[in-house]
Amino acid sequence: MDNRIVEVEKKIKNLEKEYNFIYWISRFIFNPFLSGITGFALFFLLAILLDFFVNLFNPDKVLSVDIFTVLIGFAGFLLAFGYSILESIQKDYP
Repeated sequence: MDNRIVEVEKKIKNLEKEYNFIYWISRFIFNPFLSGITGFALFFLLAILLDFFVNLFNPDKVLSVDIFTVLIGFAGFLLAFGYSILESIQKDYP
């Protein structure tokens, strides 16, 4: 009977370690990455939309996506990712 209790306690400890690892990965890597992708998409689409509106008033200019448009999207990724990481750290380590 005593061996079964020890085995169950070992299984519980292993599950706790596994849960902590999955929680850590989810909280500090997966969720901030999703926030970063959302920030990239938002800034990138906003930059394309602004370029489209500029082309409405200046028909001689061609609508194009250049490296600066991608860099604006990357800036949105960094801002959203950084904010999400800082928020996660603040919640877990007050």
